[in-house]
Amino acid sequence: MLNRILQRLFPAHREKNRELNYASSRISLTIARYKSASKQLQTEIGRSYYAHIPSPNAPQELHSDRVH
Repeated sequence: MLNRILQRLFPAHREKNRELNYASSRISLTIARYKSASKQLQTEIGRSYYAHIPSPNAPQELHSDRVH
């Protein structure tokens, strides 16, 4: 209710509110795209043969399946 009154009384407030809504929408879309790209990358890494080979520089605890 108060927001509607402010928008009628102060056109600048209305414009700022539009800008805020636009920025919020852009941020939401960017986050959604990032999550999607991240999931795609994680899937691709999981399918990659090299992702299953342990790094020789990794701590020994991570190489429990290797013969010491």
